[in-house]
Amino acid sequence: MSSLTLPYPRPASLSDPFHDFTSEMLEKILQTPDSEMTWWHYQQILGPFLPAGNYEEAAYFLPRAFDHILSHDDNSLDLVTSLAWFISEYRPRLEEDGAIEAARDLMRRCLEQWTMEFCVIHFDKAGCMAKGWGLQYFDYVKHAETLAEGTCDLVRFSANADLAIEFYERISRDSDNPVESAWFLEFARQHFTDDVRRPPTDSIIRMLIEDKEIAERSAKLVASELSSFADNPSYWMDTFNALGIDSVPKLKRAEQGVDGKPAQAPQLPR
Repeated sequence: MSSLTLPYPRPASLSDPFHDFTSEMLEKILQTPDSEMTWWHYQQILGPFLPAGNYEEAAYFLPRAFDHILSHDDNSLDLVTSLAWFISEYRPRLEEDGAIEAARDLMRRCLEQWTMEFCVIHFDKAGCMAKGWGLQYFDYVKHAETLAEGTCDLVRFSANADLAIEFYERISRDSDNPVESAWFLEFARQHFTDDVRRPPTDSIIRMLIEDKEIAERSAKLVASELSSFADNPSYWMDTFNALGIDSVPKLKRAEQGVDGKPAQAPQLPR
């Protein structure tokens, strides 16, 4: 159960402040028991932009939305923007209710949970064909989209932008943690390849992501200490090539694209 508590009961009605819902939709949301709510319900209630409820009505669901995102990894990308927006838009109200630090700690917990492991999902040629992609192979990192989106949202909505900066400082630090180093390299790859989703354009974050010394140090640690390094040759070859890193062990590419490089996938798998 969430450590975040707010002094509001479950609402009997939702005011639909922007007049975006039908009465039937609002009734459907409220008639859904807490135990049966999905990311869709929380997204409609919390927002952003066209939320079904105002602060007092939606606040009851905020702790439950955090509980949901932390226990449903497959819904994280669908819900992270709602949470980042709500705790930013209503930061003054959360401060008045003595709940802002608990909400911020839960957002930190999300970022930490999603970076506890570094898992590369690899599609070979047959896997790409099954997806309808005309590619020789395709790699993506579990939670990378959610983390890029979530940290961009924190910066975009501004009130809790320091949480995003804190996150990138954590994975950039000189440590003996190969998983954090792997995440640094993934975000640097996103940045330098203009990936669809990539780190925020904040000046502090960009300075960290573009630091070649951090990249070289991270690459050496990943190559020597990350247990799954040798299992993902195509991903690491592409990442090191994108970052201009050649001081680590050479890897044999599993599958070659037509021109020696993988084509850009139409979108990351969901």
